[in-house]
Amino acid sequence: MPIKDPLILRCEFTEKVLSHDYSKGPLLILAGPGTGKTFSLLETMKKQVVDGRQLTDFFVTTLTNAAVGDFEKEARSALSVNFENVSTLHFRAKGIVHRYAVRVGLNPSFLVLAELEKKYILKEIKNILAHRNIAVAKVDAFLERYEEELANNKVISMCDFVLVYEKLKKFYNVIDWYDVSYLACKILNENADVIREESSKQSFILVDEYQDLNKADQDIIKFISKDSQLLVVGDDDQSIYGGRFADPSGIVEFPVLYLGTKTIKLPVCSRCPTPIIKASKSLIDKNNRKGRIEKPELVALPDTDEKADGGYIVSVCLKSAKEEARFLAEAIKSIIQNDPDRARDIKVLCAYRLLGLELMKAIAKSNPDIPLEDRLTKEEKDIPCIIVRYLERFLEAHGDNLALRMFLVMFLKISITFDLVEEGGNLWEALNKTIERKEFKKVRGALGKFIKTVDSSEGKSIDEKLVFFSQEYPELTEAIGRIVKLKTDYEEINEEDEKRSIESLSSQGVQFMTMHSSKGLAAKYVFIPFMEEEVNLPAKTIEEQRRLLYVALTRARVSVVISWAFSRQSANRHKFGGGGFMRRSRSSFINECGIVRDIPPKQILNRLTQVAEKS
Repeated sequence: MPIKDPLILRCEFTEKVLSHDYSKGPLLILAGPGTGKTFSLLETMKKQVVDGRQLTDFFVTTLTNAAVGDFEKEARSALSVNFENVSTLHFRAKGIVHRYAVRVGLNPSFLVLAELEKKYILKEIKNILAHRNIAVAKVDAFLERYEEELANNKVISMCDFVLVYEKLKKFYNVIDWYDVSYLACKILNENADVIREESSKQSFILVDEYQDLNKADQDIIKFISKDSQLLVVGDDDQSIYGGRFADPSGIVEFPVLYLGTKTIKLPVCSRCPTPIIKASKSLIDKNNRKGRIEKPELVALPDTDEKADGGYIVSVCLKSAKEEARFLAEAIKSIIQNDPDRARDIKVLCAYRLLGLELMKAIAKSNPDIPLEDRLTKEEKDIPCIIVRYLERFLEAHGDNLALRMFLVMFLKISITFDLVEEGGNLWEALNKTIERKEFKKVRGALGKFIKTVDSSEGKSIDEKLVFFSQEYPELTEAIGRIVKLKTDYEEINEEDEKRSIESLSSQGVQFMTMHSSKGLAAKYVFIPFMEEEVNLPAKTIEEQRRLLYVALTRARVSVVISWAFSRQSANRHKFGGGGFMRRSRSSFINECGIVRDIPPKQILNRLTQVAEKS
């Protein structure tokens, strides 16, 4: 049987998606890279609106805030109106827990622990458990098991760690990030009226990136879709968030869980040219497919191959890390030499942030003319302003134990002992009662000054209190001044901030980013450095490592260049002195891509120049 023209094939499958009868059951779309998952979601919405459905009937959920923002922009373009009923599932679950907090024994004003807050609370737990001769390493293992059980919606295994953590969370009126979906499931499972209320908020649910949801997230979808029609899009080959306990097997089990499900597997890729599709398929096919849903082999649109001048994927071996940086600089120059704007079409995808930063700095130092864009460095926190925000929260409500604790430990460097916490539900009152205890001897002066300053500021407005504090603590003056001055323009982090996302950054130069953060993005030219056997990709299993590399490869519209260094300076050089080098070997993943030999650097540079001129 002759193979159909890919363009005709794509149109046929689009028609299959749009003609699905949801009265007979949900639709599961298996959408590989570049096969049009967002297009399918938006076209379905357009078709449903034409057939009489209102936009307010839809609820769309996707994985990250960035993806929320991207979908809003796509929807605005496709539907010619603003569509805002899209959020992360975590945001939806948090709303459920807030509304019905009392049913799970929570104060409705609870907060979700920020990363910084959790860090300090875990340190407190480790100090507490150390007195019970429980090693720090064991506490870390307890934490991972606890988070995994929450993510999988399982009964929590009780242990000293869990008992202490739960007690502290209640004391600080907070919940863990993983608590959110777990508690939402608990509320929904135990309260039929809540299921009715939540399922009545929409009549059509569209779920993006289903493979990256954990079990608790998937259970929430099951609960809230009780009276709704359901469209789920995903690809288990692109599940790369094992660190968040994502459950890609949920896609395989979906037709069993939702009777009447129709599965459509999109076969046409409009992003990657044929050579990249073949290499990525060769890689991902090494994963165990037993019990998995079989998928059609992806085919590229002729127009995609033509624009990519046939497509190009190669590997190259360099003598050292220094040579790798030099080669990448030359490769980037060969692409942008006649058109500097091409820099924004290049992504360098790194396994780890620190490796990527080292490479980027080496290129920038020797080639300052190359425009580089750092998407590896985490945004630095404005610690003085964070401290003042905690102070402001405490001054507004002396019962805010977490705000007081964070101010004490971050600014006054005063730790809190467990027995002090045990003395009552209010940390401020406990401090006032116990300031004379011997463990406060070294900090009694600092703590006494703080208590006196708080008492002296009573009766003032919150801004006046902050100004009063700036007089007593000059080191906070600048941060307090900034916050007071900009207060009318400042919005604190709240539920809406979790839902609304920052607009995607427009690229101005060659983007250096992690493989994980490249998910959902695309670029004409992709470089993947550090592909050595000794550099394990950041994933829990070898199968997830393949999926991560698969995602990185399939970002490319034109070419992929994989590089590895024959030797790198030893990671132990700082410990033991000297500048020793470690011999490296070619990653076995390169062979699994079907790339059997490395290409000489000069040959690659010449080809990139040719491809850039044509594409």
